[in-house]
Amino acid sequence: MKAENCKHKLKIGVSGCLLGHLVRYDGRGKLHPAISQLSSEFELIPLCPEVGAGMAVPRPSVQLVELEGSLFALGVENRELDVTRQLESYLQSQINIIKTLSGLILKARSPSCGTGSTPLFDNNGEEIGHGSGLFSRDIQKQFPALPIIDEETFDDPLLSDRFLHHVKRYQTQD
Repeated sequence: MKAENCKHKLKIGVSGCLLGHLVRYDGRGKLHPAISQLSSEFELIPLCPEVGAGMAVPRPSVQLVELEGSLFALGVENRELDVTRQLESYLQSQINIIKTLSGLILKARSPSCGTGSTPLFDNNGEEIGHGSGLFSRDIQKQFPALPIIDEETFDDPLLSDRFLHHVKRYQTQD
């Protein structure tokens, strides 16, 4: 009966770390209890672009670096580590899943999942602004109407209610 109920629940993609999965660069999760509790009303689909792109847990941390107008996900300690293509190709590998989602809750400030909150750096390691992570950016380009929020914004009751309202009204593309 439970599996039958999941067929009728709207699907929300969630950064796996926010569901407590141990997928972050430091081997930890970032369980967000209020987001986990959404499972009573929605089917929560865990996503982790870094792990999905084949990166290990734990792994060297990366940051978004702007070089000549383009964004790259480069190693913090070792700039030779470039995982940009892997992160960008992860979305294409998940496109059929993304089409079934009615919303996304992503990890703030993440180089893959951040939604406008991710620090951007120059090649010298100086912070020059904020933007969206590569996965988040590409989803916003391909699915501009898909409701997306990060966990920090979700903590605001008014904004989380607005997000959930949009999730319920969104027409999936499957």
